[in-house]
Amino acid sequence: MGPLRREVDVLLVEDDAVTAEMYAAQLRAAGWVVGVAEDGLKALGAARRKRPRLILLDVQLAHLDGLTVLEHLLRQLIASEPAVIMLSNSDSPEVVERALMGGARDLLRKSNTTPSQLVAKVAEVLGRDELSRSLTTAIE
Repeated sequence: MGPLRREVDVLLVEDDAVTAEMYAAQLRAAGWVVGVAEDGLKALGAARRKRPRLILLDVQLAHLDGLTVLEHLLRQLIASEPAVIMLSNSDSPEVVERALMGGARDLLRKSNTTPSQLVAKVAEVLGRDELSRSLTTAIE
């Protein structure tokens, strides 16, 4: 069996439909294939099936909160672990610490993040990962 194929570049996990559509539309306009999950359980299933390069993960979700989803992602066997950026309206130092210590690349406050700023952050993270992969391949 050959390598698993990615179905999406970015998995957006957001329970608010308006926010999800706003961010997803901007990400698609920037050229990425975007999948959307509206709760924590669906996020875990979508991460396994769709194999995203990056997950934008809301902290407050139904069924499983985003921090718990992050913990599960790190424990599960996902062949190429995606980068994770947490999204939240909380500025609680505990939430920020748990997210970053749990493996998230960053935590963005939704109320302070425009769709274009989100696209720029996604480009930064995916570009950095692509460069890292290229350098690793060149060294090997």
